[in-house]
Amino acid sequence: MRPASDLGITFVVVTHDQEEAMTLATRIGVMNNGVICTNAEPLKCIEHHVSRLFAELLGYVNFVNGTVVSE
Repeated sequence: MRPASDLGITFVVVTHDQEEAMTLATRIGVMNNGVICTNAEPLKCIEHHVSRLFAELLGYVNFVNGTVVSE
């Protein structure tokens, strides 16, 4: 089976299944209140969370609240 990129066709798949999205996609978009707030490659989404909303959706991250007192 040839990848979609070889066919010159764009597919849009709407899913709430994270595994399916990470497996099928070359880019992932996340919508919040009808606005696309994230559009990135799957690996970048995991390694470098592009937004807090996306990181929370993936569930791979723990957040720690804090204040920077000096650099």
